[in-house]
Amino acid sequence: MSLPMCQYCSNEFTWKIIIKTIWWNKPVLCVKCHTMHKITFPSRMFLSFFTFLPIYIFIYFYWNYFIPNLNAICFVWLFTILLAFILMWNTVSIFISPFYVKYKIISKN
Repeated sequence: MSLPMCQYCSNEFTWKIIIKTIWWNKPVLCVKCHTMHKITFPSRMFLSFFTFLPIYIFIYFYWNYFIPNLNAICFVWLFTILLAFILMWNTVSIFISPFYVKYKIISKN
């Protein structure tokens, strides 16, 4: 696993720049050759599914299988576990997402 590189000059992008481009949907400018790169559509879809699909699956099972059979105290504990799982999953997905992103060149300067 390594960070993405410029397709033109093979300069490796920094983790901070990649995080900004992922969450703000901005192109990356290579500092060495000034080539603009954009995240590919399949990478963006993968990040969306990787971040949100497990959370939706967990919430679905939580509401459909756990809630009907619980009393109030168990509801609070399971809800706390759900929130902890969501925060943990989002944190992990944010930190490892730069390693799975693919870029394409949109302009060469």
